[in-house]
Amino acid sequence: MIEKVNKALRIIWNVDEDGNRQSIPVIDEAHTVINNKITLLEIPDEFFGVSIKGGGTGLREIDPTDTEIQIAEIDFRVHYGLGLIFLHPTMEGKELKVNYHSRGMMMYPASRIYTDVNEVDGSITSLQDIVQDVEQANADLSNLGDTVAEGQRLETDLVTKFIDSNQAIIDIDVALNNADTKKSQLETTLINVDNKKIELLDQTIEANNSCQALQGKINESNILKSELDNHTNLKKDELNDYVGDSANPAAGTKKSELNQYTSNKANELNAHTTVKQEEITTSIDNKKTQIVQELDNYSITKKTELDVYTATKETELNTVITTAATKQSELNAVIAEANVGHTVLRGDISEANGKIDEMDDLKLRVSVYEDYSETTTYFPQNKVMYEGNTYLVLNKVTGLTPADDGVNYKLIVQGVPSKEAIDIITDTDHRFVTDYQIAIIESKGHPNGLAELGTDGKLKIEQIPNEVYHEGNFNPADYLPKSGGVVTGITYFDSNLYPNKYFYLGDYDDLNSAGTGIKTYVRDGVWNIHKNNNETNPLEIRLEGNKLYHEGNFNPANYLPLTGGTTNGQITIGSTGGTIGGNNIDNAWLKVGDTLGFDQNEIYFSDAGYIGTIGEKNLYINVNGNLHEFSYDGSVDFTGELNISTSSWDNVAGGGMLTLENNGAVGASVTWKSTESTSPNGWSWYAGAPSASIGDGNFGIWSHDDSNWKFKLNRSGDIEVKGKVTLNKGTIEYDEISKSMKFKFV
Repeated sequence: MIEKVNKALRIIWNVDEDGNRQSIPVIDEAHTVINNKITLLEIPDEFFGVSIKGGGTGLREIDPTDTEIQIAEIDFRVHYGLGLIFLHPTMEGKELKVNYHSRGMMMYPASRIYTDVNEVDGSITSLQDIVQDVEQANADLSNLGDTVAEGQRLETDLVTKFIDSNQAIIDIDVALNNADTKKSQLETTLINVDNKKIELLDQTIEANNSCQALQGKINESNILKSELDNHTNLKKDELNDYVGDSANPAAGTKKSELNQYTSNKANELNAHTTVKQEEITTSIDNKKTQIVQELDNYSITKKTELDVYTATKETELNTVITTAATKQSELNAVIAEANVGHTVLRGDISEANGKIDEMDDLKLRVSVYEDYSETTTYFPQNKVMYEGNTYLVLNKVTGLTPADDGVNYKLIVQGVPSKEAIDIITDTDHRFVTDYQIAIIESKGHPNGLAELGTDGKLKIEQIPNEVYHEGNFNPADYLPKSGGVVTGITYFDSNLYPNKYFYLGDYDDLNSAGTGIKTYVRDGVWNIHKNNNETNPLEIRLEGNKLYHEGNFNPANYLPLTGGTTNGQITIGSTGGTIGGNNIDNAWLKVGDTLGFDQNEIYFSDAGYIGTIGEKNLYINVNGNLHEFSYDGSVDFTGELNISTSSWDNVAGGGMLTLENNGAVGASVTWKSTESTSPNGWSWYAGAPSASIGDGNFGIWSHDDSNWKFKLNRSGDIEVKGKVTLNKGTIEYDEISKSMKFKFV
């Protein structure tokens, strides 16, 4: 049980610019009903009342002072001192919006909000202890933030190293691509060497071909030499023959000279041939040796260059691979370190979330403070009021009457009515300061109407007004606060009543706090009347029970005067009358004069009736999509079949089914046309007039293709036909020459 107050209650009143207290509207403050109760964020003003929206039905406030009234499903009770709203259990868990006027708020010291009682040593855990735990948790969270920052730094380094590794891999890829390029160039060079070899072989073959050609020339020289030898021998023989002639004794000298000349030329030719053969052989051998040497030198040079380049790139590649392996090892170490930090971080975050969840649960449980109900389930740290005492719930209970047993309940406030109990304000005799006592405290030197209790639980003397009022000489309930309130008796005014702004008239059947009825004011000479905030019925004004019409509920422009006018909408006329027509014209749904009646499918005249048009206008009748036209010139066009039925007959006038008359000089006719025929002009059956070619009074058939009659029947019964008449046994034809009919047998 609480015996001492160590910290002060702080009440912050809403004040205007001059420091006067005022009530501020709070609109649509959202709450969830928990344990049949709503705890408002601020202190409500009883003068303005409280209204609630939501819950699927309209809710009404009941007398807050009469706790004997049971709360029905559509009711709620407000504790204006504590800012509590009590509702029926059926509203549990529903989302509601509350409208009220706030007088201010109570600030409770955390050290005086109890959260737990140790049953062993009786020590009490307060919300301040929880706050300190939270502050420590915040410090731990701050350290955790440093750990997170370090993890983020490690993550940044890890990303950087990833990027460096990726760059190293890119460099390796570039080196490999360069090596592939050099390899491709070397392969191209080898291909060029092979082509050079082929070219040298072609030159060698060409040289061999030249040698063969030279050998051919030598062979030709030998042939020429042989021919020359033969020619020489021939000439020699001739010369010998010639020398043997006694006529020329000097022939022996010529022969010797010729032999010597021939021998010399033969030697010169042999020597020249030998020299040329040696020169050709030497040239070919030298060229072969030069080509082979050049080819070997080129191959050795290119192979050496390739070996050096390959060895260099292999060294560079090995260096890059070693560097990448080192970076990978460093990266793996950083990842492992980051994983350890992440694991620790997750543990810290999980622990912090657990603390937060515990605080949220504790906050929810501490906020429950209500009258005990045997149908409600209570949890530890809930507080219930029962028979003027307040109990702290120690265990989960349902339907267990509160008693100071130390197991399920602990008595923490004794001897104070539930409607005045505040579980965190007390003094040595266990009497609580009520909202009425707080209301008479006038602040001195404290802004916003702030009043403080000393560490001994008593009000500081310097905060007490000069003139002290107490329960013995002043009862606030007998006075109307300046901020407004409810007058329970009749109030008379000896002079004029001047409301500053609104003048409220509450609903006759509702409490003042219901917020129903009307509010009215005058501005610029205009009397304005509006619905109050919670009034849902349409606004009406009645004089002696008669509704007053005004421009808000009646517009004469929307009605048709009896003197006539024009409607801009559809008019539907309904009736349960019978069939109209004949003498039953009075059964019409709509009657025009005494002779015309309408219902939903009939129009009847009880006298001569006319349906027509004025001027050169056609009249159309549409029957199920078939349009029948009555032209202003007197012609009629029908779509579909024309069926005429009658049972009368007259030897002079006929059956009277259809009579066609024409006042022209030619006659009256019926024209037959087929839109699908190759003879679209058609035929006419007509009765002749004096100017008709078939004669006056005769009946004929007229062809519109050649504009001539083809058949004629006179009044004597004679028949004339232009053309032939086919009979069963022959034909009858008109003879143009004899101007007579001739019969032919078939």
